[in-house]
Amino acid sequence: MIKKLGSRQKKAEAKAPSPPDVTLKEAHMAAFPNVADKITFTRALSDIVSHDPGMRADAARVIAGVRHKSSVKAIVAQMASEPSAQVRREYVKALMTLEMKEGVPAVKRALTDEEASVRLAAVWALYHLAGAESAPTLAHMFSDEDEEVRRRAAACVGWLGQEKLAVKLLPLLADSRVSVRLAAIEAMGKLRSRQVVSTLIKRLNDPEESIRKAIVCALKTITGKRMYGPFPTDERSLQRLIVRWREWWQEEHPG
Repeated sequence: MIKKLGSRQKKAEAKAPSPPDVTLKEAHMAAFPNVADKITFTRALSDIVSHDPGMRADAARVIAGVRHKSSVKAIVAQMASEPSAQVRREYVKALMTLEMKEGVPAVKRALTDEEASVRLAAVWALYHLAGAESAPTLAHMFSDEDEEVRRRAAACVGWLGQEKLAVKLLPLLADSRVSVRLAAIEAMGKLRSRQVVSTLIKRLNDPEESIRKAIVCALKTITGKRMYGPFPTDERSLQRLIVRWREWWQEEHPG
C-alpha cells in the first residue's frame, strides 16, 4: 500500500498558510481579461492567507473562477503549507477547474497527501487535467491504502480508453474490497482487451455473486461471446459455466 507521506502536527491547524507567491502588487499589475476578474482575484488573494480555513476554502473556489496563470500560481503556492485537509482538497479542485497544465505537478504531489479525501480529489483532477498521460500515475494509485482511492483510480483508467492499460488492472481482481474489484472489472470491460480474458475466467470463482455477474458481463463485452442460460445459482452450475468459458477460450487459443 502507498504510505502517507509526512505528519502534520495538530497545532499546525492554528497556523495560517504562508503569504501567496503572487503578491497584491503583482496582481494589480497583471493583465486580466477584465476589471471584474482583477478585483475578484485580488480580494481572494487576501482571503487565501486568512487564519479561517473556511475563508481560505472560499478563496480557492473564487480564484478557480478566474482563469489566469496567476490563479494557478497562487493556489500552488498555498498547497504545500496548508494545514487543513478540507482546504487542500479545495485547492486540488480549484486546479482542476482552472484546467491549466501548470497545475498538474501540484496535483501529482497531492496524490501522496496524508488525507485520503485529498488523494481522492487528486486522482479525479489528474484524470481531467492530464488525460492519457495520467495513466502510469493512476495505475500507481491502485496500491493506495484507501478503498475509494483505488476504486476511483481504476474507474479513471477505464475511462481513458487505452486497451493496453487493461492488464494493469489485473492485480485489483484480488483486492479485498468488493467495490474495487467491481471497478476494475467494469474498467476492463470498457477497455475491451483480450489479454485479460483468461484471468477473468479464472476469477469466476470469486465468492461474491456481484463480482461473478460483472465478470460475465465483461467477458461478453470483450469477446462478443455469450454463454446461454440463466446465471448460475448453485456451485455445480457455476462450475459448468466456468468450464464452458475455459473450453471456448482454449479453442480460440490452442497451445
